[in-house]
Amino acid sequence: MTLHQLKVFETVARYLSITKASKELHVSQPSVFQQVKFLEDSCGVKLYRKIGRGIELTREGQSFQTDVGDILLRIDKLMQKFGAAESRTKLSSLIIGGSHAVSVSILLSIIAAFKKSHPQVRVTVRTGSRPRIERFILNSEVEIGVITNPSKSADLEVEPYRKEWLLRLLLPDILWQKSSSSHLRMWRRCL
Repeated sequence: MTLHQLKVFETVARYLSITKASKELHVSQPSVFQQVKFLEDSCGVKLYRKIGRGIELTREGQSFQTDVGDILLRIDKLMQKFGAAESRTKLSSLIIGGSHAVSVSILLSIIAAFKKSHPQVRVTVRTGSRPRIERFILNSEVEIGVITNPSKSADLEVEPYRKEWLLRLLLPDILWQKSSSSHLRMWRRCL
């Protein structure tokens, strides 16, 4: 059980909606669902049930909501009392996950432009394969993920970033090809 999971649950319980909670928290719906699921698994109780398009808290979930509210209120009071000086000087952070090709070709220029207008934000990039970046997103280990191939996961919300023209150059005995794509692709050498 983590503080992050408690905050996610409190938001879901307040709205009785994973969709609305995800919008307030600025994270994907699957990530919100996953965090509440992890919390249920660690507590060993069902905290909510689906009702039509919405949700309702179980009896255990209502009791848990009250306790979580008390915990978060106490943490807020502690931060006001002891963390005021630190919070004024603390830098914001943004963690971005990028597949290998994207991290080298696209993210560096985007981050450089972002840092010019947001110098107080510390940006961290985590690089990995597409499946690894997807796991980072689902586990809330990164806030944004950028990959070169479309995701096969139904649990992720995907938006295309930009259309790329790719030029494939091969040895003289092999054809070269120019193509339009809404995402980057890895090209295999073919005869």
